[in-house]
Amino acid sequence: MTSAPPASPLPPECARLVETLRELRSRSGLSLAALGSRTPYSKSSWERYLNGKALPPRQAVEALCRVAGEHPGRPTALWELADAVWSGRAGAPSAEPAGGESAGEVQEIPDAHGAAEAAEAVGGAATLAPAPPVRPRTPAGATASGAGRSARRRARARHLGLAALGALVCAGVFALTLALWPTSGEARPARETTHADKASQADQPDKAEKREKVVVGCRGAECTGRNPVQMRCGAGETPRTLRTVRTEGRTLDIRFQPRCGAAWVRMWGQRVGDRVEIVTPGVKAQREVIDDAYETGQRRSTPMAAVSPSATGEVRACLVRKGGGRTCFGPGD
Repeated sequence: MTSAPPASPLPPECARLVETLRELRSRSGLSLAALGSRTPYSKSSWERYLNGKALPPRQAVEALCRVAGEHPGRPTALWELADAVWSGRAGAPSAEPAGGESAGEVQEIPDAHGAAEAAEAVGGAATLAPAPPVRPRTPAGATASGAGRSARRRARARHLGLAALGALVCAGVFALTLALWPTSGEARPARETTHADKASQADQPDKAEKREKVVVGCRGAECTGRNPVQMRCGAGETPRTLRTVRTEGRTLDIRFQPRCGAAWVRMWGQRVGDRVEIVTPGVKAQREVIDDAYETGQRRSTPMAAVSPSATGEVRACLVRKGGGRTCFGPGD
């Protein structure tokens, strides 16, 4: 693994990988410390990977996909591209034939026109490496040893040309596959609704409504301590915001999802050392601790606490600042 990052700013291939890793980490709902305990890589290692300071090993990308419930195909494909750029292999010049050159010998070059057409056929994802220079033809009277060396050089040049063409075709196919690879959460084009569809939905409104609803992952007491994003309690039917409080640059929302029967606090603008709690009647307080700088730059949520719709007025949220200071509020304050 390359420890030193490429020159700033990050190349597009590396930036796309970092962005994808951050999305997976956010989807997992895990802090960097929790991520370090769930994978073979430490909290400090994840901080470097997620901030683009170091290229993660391929195994780290696969481990993050497992904890986030994501198929590893697209993230590992992005890792392959980032690794080629990070290590410098993507920009390495083509190797020249070994051995000394004799003045006046002929060296054939690869068919650059054919290679360019092959690259264009697969999407133009790669560019041709510069062809070796053309040498003047061997003058009459050249020695037999010089002719033998020239033949060997021509054979090596042909082999290099074929290898370069094969690499270009493989790179193009790989880029085309990556472009067509389905990603989680991508919207599919909607099919045009026909008159028959409209009539069917009018006859069966309940079934049409059920198809549009998102199936939540928990209800009531089983939601306590669970992540609202992973349980899809924040998707589909919009959760209710019971109260919003802004204090010292922080914004905190008390959220309630009737279908899950649970409440939580959503926050942004938080600072290192903040502790945010959600308290509901008869349920142990659930809290989220901001323990590193990475967690201050994204929206975070506490675990959920079960609550019935009739008791939402008794829900309380508390912000405990590092070094002291506690602010609590509820829907009726």
